[in-house]
Amino acid sequence: LSFFKLADIISIPAVRALGLGRIANFINAELVGTVTDVSWCVDFGDGECRHPYQLYSALKRFATGSLLFFLYMKRKFKEGFIFWMLVLLMGVGRLLLDFYRQDVLYWGLSIGQWMSLIMAIVAMIILAKYYKKDLRKLF
Repeated sequence: LSFFKLADIISIPAVRALGLGRIANFINAELVGTVTDVSWCVDFGDGECRHPYQLYSALKRFATGSLLFFLYMKRKFKEGFIFWMLVLLMGVGRLLLDFYRQDVLYWGLSIGQWMSLIMAIVAMIILAKYYKKDLRKLF
C-alpha cells in the first residue's frame, strides 16, 4: 500500500479514537475549558464553572470522522485526499475550538492554535495544488 492510501484508511478510525480520548480527558478533569456562566458548565473541582471543552472537542472529532467516512463511502477520491481533508478539518476545528480551552496565549492564540493554523494552511495549499478535481467533487 502507498503511504497516502494507508493514511486515508487510518484517518477515520484514528480521529474517532482521538474523540474517545477527549471523553477520557473529561472524565479525568484534564484540559479544562474557560470559566463561564452557561447553563451546561461543569465544575472540575476548582470551584469554577467551566466550559466542557473536552466534550466540544470530542464532538468535533466524531463529526469529522463521520464526515470523512461519508466522503470515503460516497465518492472515489485520489489517494491522500481523505488524509489531507482530516488535516484541514482538525486544524480549523482546533483553531476555532481552543478559544474555549484554558491555556496560555501568545499574541491572542495558544501554541496549539498556532500549530493548527499552520496545519490548516499547509493542507489548503496541498489540496488546492494536488486535489483540485477532488475538491470539485464535494460540490
